[in-house]
Amino acid sequence: DFKQKFEILACRDNSNNALPVSHTCFFSVELPRYTKKSAMREKILYAITNCQSIDTDHAAQNVNWDE
Repeated sequence: DFKQKFEILACRDNSNNALPVSHTCFFSVELPRYTKKSAMREKILYAITNCQSIDTDHAAQNVNWDE
């Protein structure tokens, strides 16, 4: 049960080669305007399967949390 509303936003890159971009902290995904459903399905499944990091995984390593 999620209280925050999930949003699907238009992506700036609208080619069939573009991957969707998720924002876990905002509970949203930027989805390109694919010309074919098969291209959209392929790119979404690829992104889900091959995701290596999320929003600030690596940026948070450089933060001095004591300041």
